[in-house]
Amino acid sequence: MLKTVLVANRGEIACRIIKSLKEMNIRSVAVYSEADQESLHVKMAHEAYHIGPANAKESYLNIEKILEVARGANVDAIHPGYGFLSENPKFARACHDNEIIFIGPSAHVIEKMGDKVSARRTMEEAGVPVLPGNHYVSSADEAVELGAAIGYPLMVKAAAGGGGIGMELVHNDEELRKAFSSNQRRASNYFGSGTLYLEKALTAPRHIEVQVLSDTYGNHIHLANGIVPSNVDIRR
Repeated sequence: MLKTVLVANRGEIACRIIKSLKEMNIRSVAVYSEADQESLHVKMAHEAYHIGPANAKESYLNIEKILEVARGANVDAIHPGYGFLSENPKFARACHDNEIIFIGPSAHVIEKMGDKVSARRTMEEAGVPVLPGNHYVSSADEAVELGAAIGYPLMVKAAAGGGGIGMELVHNDEELRKAFSSNQRRASNYFGSGTLYLEKALTAPRHIEVQVLSDTYGNHIHLANGIVPSNVDIRR
């Protein structure tokens, strides 16, 4: 049973994780940048440590600093929340190397699925249909050239991270050039990677999403109907 968990995130997601930890009688350790020292997640946690300036690259994306705090606080595990380091295989592997449990997928799985371009390739190899698109785009000029081949409207997407950050709908070359620069910068700030790719946009899609929960012992459940079986404790 875990005794102490460090939450490597901020804001609402950090608060939600800390609340769950309290319900499970697990000690919580928060980290915060200069901009967040008065934030709610800092006040909710049992302990809180300053990890750097407001710039996420120097705080919430600083792997060495977060691990330094984790070792000093003698934590059993790190919960990354979403965004930031949650889909960073280097961080997951560093936790493992420091004998700290990473609450999330293994580094191997993140390498395959955390990067959306790699995830597309994995799905293509598995025979799963994917939207027309391309692999990594290195410049706005290349994006415009490839965009013409795919056809507008297009989605500009960050290859790393999630939460809709670094993603934008574009309808022409001018919008694509602007979106490329702004989303490359945004993705770099949030995820430490400004790599982008293009994907054909669906103008009237139907969104179907199924949550799947798995543990390290080979157990899996899906929440296709939104109902958790009464005999399943999803907090584990």
